[in-house]
Amino acid sequence: MSSICNKALTLLSTLGLAACGTLPRPVDVAFDLEVAASTAVTAVKVAEATRNVLPLADPVPYAAGAPLTLHRDGHAVVRYERCHGAWVPRARHRAFICAGRVITQPATGLPGFGLRREATLNLRIVANHDGTRIRGTVPERFAGPLRAAIERTLDATRDEDRMARATRFAGMGQFERARNCRDHCALSADPAGRAYAMRRIALPSSAHEARQLAREHLRKRDLTSARWLLHTARRGAPAPGLDYRLTWELHRCNADDVGALASALLA
Repeated sequence: MSSICNKALTLLSTLGLAACGTLPRPVDVAFDLEVAASTAVTAVKVAEATRNVLPLADPVPYAAGAPLTLHRDGHAVVRYERCHGAWVPRARHRAFICAGRVITQPATGLPGFGLRREATLNLRIVANHDGTRIRGTVPERFAGPLRAAIERTLDATRDEDRMARATRFAGMGQFERARNCRDHCALSADPAGRAYAMRRIALPSSAHEARQLAREHLRKRDLTSARWLLHTARRGAPAPGLDYRLTWELHRCNADDVGALASALLA
């Protein structure tokens, strides 16, 4: 009988703790990671990764930006606090990346739990001599997933940078360098990412091929791609007669009679 009573008391005490919402304090571990990226970009990516690792910690829509605190000396802090099982951010700003630029906005209503906190996740993002260093303490159960999430988001950023460089090199007529950037991005990705990288930018191997692709895009009424390919061909190997004829077709498709007439006269 006594053993049954003891089990019943243990069960009731467990249920009582759950009803009160108290959870055991997690074991904190040191977190230290160095990355070859700018401090501003790293801070945003760390904030995004942390928000994704902590379930329901920040219910605000993704487009509003990830919570963090930026300091005047350039370093940033990503901090979350837990009370009664719920994690919430403690931050003064929200930030996101748009068209390669870090956009930061003031944030209100993110004070954390203060003295009521039972656990914290605190990361400090600072510049070092060859990139950025992420240091702090995190609950042990989140250390592995958080590190993987940060590395994954930064890898995606590097791939976007490579794709932008590939486009820029192709626009300058440097087809070999553009292809190397594109292929490096494709080879470093998983199968789905590889296919996406190869579709994202179909690089011409020469100015002649760029003009052929421009004609194909003109037939499909894809004027933006046709204009970019024509510009690429002219940078790689100018051929005024061919180029002005293609320019005439571009203006004609765009209903630009004056531009079409000028190109026809120059062709």
